[in-house]
Amino acid sequence: PPSPPGSSLSMASRSEGALLGASVAAGVTVALVGWGLWHRVAFNGPPEPPRSVAGAVVSKGRRQPRKDLVVVRVGASTQYVLSTSGRPSSMRRYRAMLQDILHLDVCYLPISSEQERIDPQRFVWAVRGMNCLGGAISKDIKVSVLPFLDELDPLARSIGAVNTVCKRGDRLVGYNTDALGFEAAIKTTIGDGKLGSAVIYGYGGVVSVVVAVLKRMGVRCFITGRRRDAARQRATQLGVELFEPHKLGSAADLFVNAAPVTDASLENATNFLEALEGCRFAFDHEMPGACLEEYCRHHGIHHIPGTLMYFPQMVSQWGLFLEPLIGPKRPEELRRLIEQAEAQAKAKSALHFPFHF
Repeated sequence: PPSPPGSSLSMASRSEGALLGASVAAGVTVALVGWGLWHRVAFNGPPEPPRSVAGAVVSKGRRQPRKDLVVVRVGASTQYVLSTSGRPSSMRRYRAMLQDILHLDVCYLPISSEQERIDPQRFVWAVRGMNCLGGAISKDIKVSVLPFLDELDPLARSIGAVNTVCKRGDRLVGYNTDALGFEAAIKTTIGDGKLGSAVIYGYGGVVSVVVAVLKRMGVRCFITGRRRDAARQRATQLGVELFEPHKLGSAADLFVNAAPVTDASLENATNFLEALEGCRFAFDHEMPGACLEEYCRHHGIHHIPGTLMYFPQMVSQWGLFLEPLIGPKRPEELRRLIEQAEAQAKAKSALHFPFHF
């Protein structure tokens, strides 16, 4: 459980975050932020192993301009939304929304780690110690971060995972807006009360979200995957059934793909096609998932793309982040705001940036 205020953990987190915040604010008016976890900016450096420097990498070679650079304004009073991942397109969208449209002194800031994964405790230290509104978690630490938070939203507690952390005073509260996004995608496409059964392919973190939502809708859930033993274990953990065609008796109404397998031949994904066969609807968490979309088109299955989950999830998440600054907003207002920012960011990204490094 998180340490009480004034404890060594709390003090360490505040000190570490304060030092990082001070280093950013000290005379910096423009931050050049790179990709985040995977792609970083290449600068000249000494002949030594690469090391992280404020989101960049010091490495050998000539300085080359990068199209994935994003310019954001930061200062002494800037507030941050940290993210465990971030593409340049996302950074441009949120810069446009936060700084150009809403005129807020807020910066969306992807962070990375020299290790393979971000340490959940250090992530919480950064959110607590820096001048943050909160943090967005895309993967890896959605479950492991839970012991370091002060409070969980009831939905997040029932799922056992969070993707959104908000600072409310001195407390960090965890939410799961993935569930809201998935529920919106299903109800918008299919409607409520029209599903009797669903088979879910995969056993990763997103499966707990899918099962929680479908259970609330009264849908009987089955799990399958490449490995039956892993699927059986996950089904037992979540209180649902292992998918076996003869046991169900007929095809499920809904197929949910929760594994990164649909951009390659579906025949390569063991047990995939037998679970999909005969379903009326197929939701794909993987994007773009071109192979599943093509299969559905040829076999008369209604394909539900993951993008239908993405926007409602994003609207819910940013509603939580921005509520302390702009008050509660209706989902349609926030969606229009994000779409406006997306259009503005795309228009600006087409321009030539006169920077040379």
